[in-house]
Amino acid sequence: MNIQEAVKEGIKQKKMIKRKSWKTPDRLIPTNDPFNLMAGYVSSEKRIFRGWQPMTNDLIADDWYITNESYKNITLLTKSTKT
Repeated sequence: MNIQEAVKEGIKQKKMIKRKSWKTPDRLIPTNDPFNLMAGYVSSEKRIFRGWQPMTNDLIADDWYITNESYKNITLLTKSTKT
């Protein structure tokens, strides 16, 4: 599927998305938060990073898929998050 389809389905199912061609454990968490836009998650380090910057190949690829991992219990840091 393409990235648009993956993002829509990922949000619907509350699951992370990834490209089949990626050889890393990185996955993405689609958001509607302007502070995060698209957050990344690295399971081996159990950390979230903000501001994923897609390459052209990522935007036109058709190897996106929904992972089995839910992001429901992952807290994203947003401007509205209290410190």
